[in-house]
Amino acid sequence: MSQQEYKGIIGLRRGLLDIIIIILVGLITYALIYVMEYLTLPLIIIKLIIISASILSALLLIIAYLDVKGGFEFLRKSEINIKMATISSPLLLTLSIILFIEIVVYSLITVNIFTSLSEGIYPYIYTLLRIVAFSTLIVLAFSYRKLGEHYNSDLINYGSLIFILGVLTFIFHFKYGGFLALIGIITMYVGISDILKEKFPRFKSSNVSLGVLRNNGEAELSVYSKNQIQVISATILGTNYISNTITPNVLTKGYNSLKINFNSPIQLTPKNIYTIRLSLSNGRTLDVNVIYETT
Repeated sequence: MSQQEYKGIIGLRRGLLDIIIIILVGLITYALIYVMEYLTLPLIIIKLIIISASILSALLLIIAYLDVKGGFEFLRKSEINIKMATISSPLLLTLSIILFIEIVVYSLITVNIFTSLSEGIYPYIYTLLRIVAFSTLIVLAFSYRKLGEHYNSDLINYGSLIFILGVLTFIFHFKYGGFLALIGIITMYVGISDILKEKFPRFKSSNVSLGVLRNNGEAELSVYSKNQIQVISATILGTNYISNTITPNVLTKGYNSLKINFNSPIQLTPKNIYTIRLSLSNGRTLDVNVIYETT
């Protein structure tokens, strides 16, 4: 469990929070419009509320793009490749750009500037916005579902399906689809939070301890395990160094001190932090950060 992987999961969780806020903004805006129409308030006020909510949503989409993009990039650096991740973040950026264009055109119509041109192109922009929004959210949901499969998280898997159902329902009934999507994405958020609690217990403290990797080929590190399990091999990520000389080679419940001998001198950059990946007998892996020292 490397710091890169930890940062990746944190970024993806922040991305979900951004989208939760966007959905809430949409639902609140829908409720406000309903109330204002019931009270027969001037149309210009309703349009200004729509424009304000759209601007806020567009800004949040850009933040979501940065969080999701950064999250998947950190996971790739940890050699965790999630299918569809490479297209989900660019789609978020594309969606935010189209939304900004839609806001500009809608604003021009509202203030009666270039009215004929704006009204002529607005239906096409709005249709394009809905298509891109639908595609983006579906791809994003499947990306998170793949993340859930990687970490065996039922909450993320079920949440992504509920979210997809919400997006599909959104096409026909905004409010019902919005509520379903909100439930799904909150479920996914809880699932990612559980991953952080279960998989990264040593990052709960700001004082993160590092293992030591020496140039003579020996490494000493501390590993937390929830169950007793055998360690099959150890690999220094980004290098060709691999070893099955691990003492002890069985992890017990709690914190374990391991010594690994890579059986040859190691040439790396002094004082840099590297990640040793432990392959376990259940098919899973465990990443531990180490600092490289010369003796």
